[in-house]
Amino acid sequence: MFSEGSFGEKIKDSIYLAKPDNLNAFDIISLSPGFDLSGLFNDDAIDENETRFMSKKSFSTIVMKVEEIAKTLKFKVMKNNGGFINLEGVKDGKNGVLEIDFEIFVISHDVHIIKAKRLGGDRVGFWEILNEHIRPALMDIV
Repeated sequence: MFSEGSFGEKIKDSIYLAKPDNLNAFDIISLSPGFDLSGLFNDDAIDENETRFMSKKSFSTIVMKVEEIAKTLKFKVMKNNGGFINLEGVKDGKNGVLEIDFEIFVISHDVHIIKAKRLGGDRVGFWEILNEHIRPALMDIV
């Protein structure tokens, strides 16, 4: 069963997706690694547990693609209002169960920033899922 989403998009299971946060110019600038002040507080300025990328897919398409991939990889999926998706693995890896948070921000109706953050588990597995599954599924990555 399909229903209208927050952008007037059809979504499955008659669940209404809350509209993700809109970003203003200051938010976008603060996402730039050039303005990252974390180097002042720690030696490890490059965060290997987090990445951001852009997609021209619609909000509901991004959510559905992430859910499809999660089900294929046998991850549990939890969604919150406002563009948050949490994926949790079902089996232990080297460093415990892999858990990834996705946060989706609106730049414009058809451009979104997706922030992926590893909360636990194997770093290599995190990057493998992003680079081999998530990014290719959202092919319009800018």
